[in-house]
Amino acid sequence: MKHTPLNLSVAAAAAAALMLSACGDEGETGEPAGEEAEDGTVELTVRASPVPHADILQFIDDELAEEASLSIEVQEFDDYNLPNEALDNGDLDANYFQHEPWFDAEVEENGYDIVHFDGVHIEPFALYSSQHDDTADLPEGATIALNNDPSNQARGLVLLAEAGLIEIDEDVDAQALTLNDITENPSSFEFIEADAAALTRTLDDVDAAVINGNNALEADLSPPRTDCWSRTATITPRELPGGAHRARGR
Repeated sequence: MKHTPLNLSVAAAAAAALMLSACGDEGETGEPAGEEAEDGTVELTVRASPVPHADILQFIDDELAEEASLSIEVQEFDDYNLPNEALDNGDLDANYFQHEPWFDAEVEENGYDIVHFDGVHIEPFALYSSQHDDTADLPEGATIALNNDPSNQARGLVLLAEAGLIEIDEDVDAQALTLNDITENPSSFEFIEADAAALTRTLDDVDAAVINGNNALEADLSPPRTDCWSRTATITPRELPGGAHRARGR
């Protein structure tokens, strides 16, 4: 497992969320997640993307969990389409990798009976290039890679618009933007869609790529300062990576 520097407040927030999962939420059945060992420790199975989420969970298990009577089995994954399905099927107690727009889209599309915690940390979202030093250097017709999933593609388009590279339809919900909602593309950029985990591998083949912070860290890129331009592209305050757990009483 690759390790990254951790902010203790982020780890504490994630630990608090897991404690809620273990203890049951007020107003629900109170049935705890996980299995309780003979010594009273609640054992939780949590699936997370490798960096930084799995690192944060491993830090919690090593440094904070014992005091909270928790034991965490951390399972890493690379396919964003699997952890909510596994959680809904009862194979996990919680997962930790997604922002709320992704969660909402997954629940609506698949009918999952899962719920989410409050946000834990803001994940940087940045434009990277191995060929250019500044957005002003992007040539006419430059190729820019974007996420192919709806929620992250919308974030990428907002970032590009805020950088002054394109204009987008302001009448469209910022969380629902697609490439079809670009109203002005003065430099005739060509947009290439790819899975989030594959975007870092496109850098040698495109002029720039909009990459999620966790994938950038895993590829040894350095958000939020990059070779080209970066910022935290926040569409709404709800866009916070956090954990999800199964609804009680299942």
